[in-house]
Amino acid sequence: MAKAEANLGLLGWQQADFDEDTQRQVDALHNIEREQARLMNLAANLAHQRDAVAAQRAKLRETYEQKRLAIEGERNQVRQPLPDLQRKLSFARDHMPDVERTTSQLDREQRDIEALSNRLLVVQPQPIHIRDEILRLRDRMLGIQNERNDLRIQHARSTSEIHQLDHQIGALEKRSTEIDRQLNVLRNEFEGEDAKLEKEEQAKSEEKGSTESQINALERVKGNPYRAIGRVLADNDIAPMNQPEALSNVLKFRGEISLREAAIETLRAESRAVDYTLLIVSVSLWLVIVIAAGLIASAAV
Repeated sequence: MAKAEANLGLLGWQQADFDEDTQRQVDALHNIEREQARLMNLAANLAHQRDAVAAQRAKLRETYEQKRLAIEGERNQVRQPLPDLQRKLSFARDHMPDVERTTSQLDREQRDIEALSNRLLVVQPQPIHIRDEILRLRDRMLGIQNERNDLRIQHARSTSEIHQLDHQIGALEKRSTEIDRQLNVLRNEFEGEDAKLEKEEQAKSEEKGSTESQINALERVKGNPYRAIGRVLADNDIAPMNQPEALSNVLKFRGEISLREAAIETLRAESRAVDYTLLIVSVSLWLVIVIAAGLIASAAV
């Protein structure tokens, strides 16, 4: 019944003139409708602002990803030669000539050759095999001198190569570290800005949800004025022009309620009549019992 009356009031509250009390209900509805319209506009504006912030976050992330990929590409390009340079450096260090050890060996060999040559030179007359040995020892002395020179040249070349490789690797590592710092700065800036936008987006969503809750609360409040107006329309047999069956529904419910109320009143009347009859019967039985008790007592005396 309440739903039917409220529906009748909703459909017909703008097409009739009402008494003072009902007009207050109509005015209350006007006020609620105006407040709902204001809140709906506010909710729509908040939704627009939230979507704008979300789009701003998406654009921010897109820009960040583009910059990040570009910087990471540069870092990969910088680091690409490092494995080969490090392999070459390791090889150069592993094959660096041991100047001290080799020089010591050559010096010892030279001293031995000189001592042997001196002993052979004092041999007189000198057989052919001794002269050949002296010549061989002189050739070996020249070879030792050449080996010393080659050793110094090889050591200088290895040292220069290692220095160059160290310098190249150091420069690339330094540049790679600078790029990593750029990535960290870029990421921190993005995360900080994105966090602020996320907080703003969440605030807009919460405010929009709160506004929609107010709209729904006002919608529920409208039920009572609608029902009061619906009762007046039904009392005056005024049907909405667009849905006249709404009045028929209310009148139908009223008729059913009247029938049920009449039936309930009949049952109550019958119950009261039955209760009165039972009371008379009960009193009569008690009187019979009292009289019979009195007669038995008289007979006993």
